[in-house]
Amino acid sequence: MTAPTSPQLCPKCGASVGGDHCPKCGLAAARFAGFAPQDAVSESLQQMLSELEAHWDDEAQHEQFVAQCFAQGVPGFAAACYQRRGDDPTAQRRLHQIEQRVLLTMAATRRTEEAPTRPRGMLPVLIALLLLGVALLGVLFLYTQGA
Repeated sequence: MTAPTSPQLCPKCGASVGGDHCPKCGLAAARFAGFAPQDAVSESLQQMLSELEAHWDDEAQHEQFVAQCFAQGVPGFAAACYQRRGDDPTAQRRLHQIEQRVLLTMAATRRTEEAPTRPRGMLPVLIALLLLGVALLGVLFLYTQGA
């Protein structure tokens, strides 16, 4: 996607964009298509957002909305909804929560992907040698008893 020629709204934060990136959040115009517009999310999320906006001070609704966005794989939609609220303290707190959760998810995924295979070490070898030694001693004992 090329830079927009006429002002449009940033899909991430809702700011007016007239250049090759959003002046508010810095999202490149070439990446606009990667952000889910509101009509690309489920009706249940859109309904939850409407109810949330009508009851903005209800912390439980915020929790449910964010959790459902993560469950449906669209945390960016939740972030965009809160970013549109600007400097609202609740919106800023929720944005921070979303950011932290995304970072924790990314870190956990990276640790899982990069987990080295652990070498078994010497313990199994030592146990096998010990058992072999005990077996040899048993054979030697039986041999000397029979002679």
